[in-house]
Amino acid sequence: MNYIYTSEFPDAGSGNKLFVFFFGNILSNKYKIPYFHPGIPELNIEANQQNIYNDYKSLIVKDFFRIMNGLDFSKNINYNILYSFNPTIEDYRLFKDNISLCNSIYPISPKNYNSNDIVYHFRAGDYFFDNNHYLLNGCKLKKLLQNIHYERLYVVTNLTKKTEWSMDDYLKYREKYLVHGTHATPYLEHQCVQPDKFQEVLDHINSVIKVCNDRNCTWISESVSEDFNTLRNFKRIIINVSTLSWWAAVLSDASEVYVPQKWKYKKRNNKNLPNIGLPGWKKVDL
Repeated sequence: MNYIYTSEFPDAGSGNKLFVFFFGNILSNKYKIPYFHPGIPELNIEANQQNIYNDYKSLIVKDFFRIMNGLDFSKNINYNILYSFNPTIEDYRLFKDNISLCNSIYPISPKNYNSNDIVYHFRAGDYFFDNNHYLLNGCKLKKLLQNIHYERLYVVTNLTKKTEWSMDDYLKYREKYLVHGTHATPYLEHQCVQPDKFQEVLDHINSVIKVCNDRNCTWISESVSEDFNTLRNFKRIIINVSTLSWWAAVLSDASEVYVPQKWKYKKRNNKNLPNIGLPGWKKVDL
């Protein structure tokens, strides 16, 4: 019997890894063959790497739609699913019809939140450094919240400080992040925001912090897996331009999801993730 496998998950964000993981499982279910992978430890997804041997050759999948539609599938080939051909795999059309399967593979752990409460995923981390700070905008978040009726605001974030950041805070965090990274390899200096934009980054970050604190939000910062699970438990979710929060919303039972209509890809083109069109999903200017 041939099989599907992932030789390695990307040295990138947890949400990016989920696209590979779920696609491998979808193909496994479609063709009734095993899927082997090295696991995603930060999401408590254990490795499935049984020793298996056959005489079949292995191929890296380069066109996810063709293999999904059976056009490039052979029972005599093992298929390696990698993230290398991003953004092709980050396409809602590959997953929309298999959300129930994905939920069964990675079930939610129930938590009790009021259905009238709302959660906002405040992605920080690399937004401090990779020139995507413009995707955080306090004015737009404030306007959105003013048009939503809710009881309590929760904010799930990897932000290490929940009050206004000074330039000294930023410089210290930047130095530590460049050396150690967070969930991926450390950033290189030339890839990051340069000094002439440091204040601009701070202004964007601090504007969002202020909007959240002005509404007496409840901050939540736990492990990656716990934060992901927390997001999934809310009935009303505001996601950021983040594949992790996109997956949390997709795998939730939310009745309202507010998704940024502009989704960056190399600063120019939109990915189609906001267009998934699930019940209750609303594209907003955020």
